[in-house]
Amino acid sequence: MGSQGTMDSFVHVFLISFPGQGHVNPLLRLGKCLTSKGVLITYCVPECVGKDMRAANKNIISDEPTPYGDGREVLPTMIKENKVEGRHVSCLINNPFIPWVCDVADSLGIPCAVLWVQSCASFSSYYHYHFNLAPFPNETYPDIDVHLPNMPILKWNSSIEVIANGVHIIAFPQLGDQVTDVKYLVDEFRTGVRLSRGVTENRIIPRCEVEQSLHEVMSGPKAAEMKENVLKWKKKASEAVTEDGTPYNSDHPMGYMGSALDSAVKPAGLPQRLE
Repeated sequence: MGSQGTMDSFVHVFLISFPGQGHVNPLLRLGKCLTSKGVLITYCVPECVGKDMRAANKNIISDEPTPYGDGREVLPTMIKENKVEGRHVSCLINNPFIPWVCDVADSLGIPCAVLWVQSCASFSSYYHYHFNLAPFPNETYPDIDVHLPNMPILKWNSSIEVIANGVHIIAFPQLGDQVTDVKYLVDEFRTGVRLSRGVTENRIIPRCEVEQSLHEVMSGPKAAEMKENVLKWKKKASEAVTEDGTPYNSDHPMGYMGSALDSAVKPAGLPQRLE
C-alpha cells in the first residue's frame, strides 16, 4: 500500500458519517487533512454514499461494501476485524446526528470525538437555549429577537461551500441551522438575498418572487456590492485552508489541530480507505 513500517505503527482513525452531503463533505475534508499528517483513515458511510464517492474518484481504495444494517452491531465487528488484520483503531470520529457511535466507542474502550458540522453560531444558540441562558421565542412570545453575546461566525456544512466557491446565494431556509446560516450569509456577509425565514412563515414562494430575487443578485442596485463581498469572503476562505491558515496555526484559538497532530502522529503516508 506504499506504507512505511508496520500497520501497528500508524494512528488509525475511523470516521463514521451520517448520509447527508452537509455531513459527508466536512468529515471527508477532515479525513484528508489527517491523512496528510500520516494518519491511516477508514471512512465509513452507507453504500449509497460510497457508490457516489467511488464514481467521483476512481483512485479511492475500497474494500467490498459492508452492509450497514444496525450500525450498533456492525461497527464493533468492523473494528474488531481491522484489529485482527493489524489495523488497530485508535479513535472514532462521528457526526452529531449519529450519537450512538459514542456508545460503541465507550463499550470498546476507544477514544471518540464528534465533528460538529453546523456553524459555531448554531452551536452557541443550542447551548444558550438548552441551559436557558437567553430568552428564545415560545408560544407566548413567538416573534421575539434572540440576542446572544459574542456570536461566532465560523461555518461548516453547505454554507462554507457557497462561500469558498465565490457565488451569490438566493436563500430558502427551512429548518435547523439553515435559518441561522442565512442570517449570516444575507445580513452579515451580504452575499445574497433571502426568499423566506423558514417554515414558520407557512407560505409558498411565488414564481415572481424567485424571478425578482434572481434579478436582485445578478443586476440589481446591490449586485455589485454583493459580488465584491462574495470575492472577499472567497479569498478569506482560501487563506484559511492554507498551511498558514487557522486550522494549522497553533497561536490561534482554532489552530490546535496542526500542532496536536504533529506531536502525536509518526511521519508516514498512507492512502485513504473507504469501507
